[in-house]
Amino acid sequence: MANINIFVREETGLFTIDLDTWEWQNLYVNGQQQGPINRNDTLFEYNQTSTGPVLFVAEADENIKLINPGNLMYLKGMDPGKTYVCMIDYKETTKPKVVTLTGLIVTIDRPFQGAQSNLIHFSQGGMTGKFQTIPMP
Repeated sequence: MANINIFVREETGLFTIDLDTWEWQNLYVNGQQQGPINRNDTLFEYNQTSTGPVLFVAEADENIKLINPGNLMYLKGMDPGKTYVCMIDYKETTKPKVVTLTGLIVTIDRPFQGAQSNLIHFSQGGMTGKFQTIPMP
């Protein structure tokens, strides 16, 4: 089962995207293709190095089945004046079948009434995802 994890590093407010070794074929972040890293169960990883929006495109094979609509997630920050927002849309092509997950992650410098506490789950058939804050070690 394909897995995607989107983390906000609390101390810095920077984002990390991890894609596991199942079904994922490519990861593009802000227009740049990310090379595979093949570390443990992680095939692709992106670590943001400076603040700003992150636009990403993750491509997967035919084993992911689109059954749910896109996602709009609001996550409370460690700083009560910040909200982390992740928007995800899904698209499927045929011949060959490719499932594309397009996402945008941004930090908004104000609290949102509907923001959830840590760990928001999202999914499709054959895919699970998490959007969460993590403390720095």
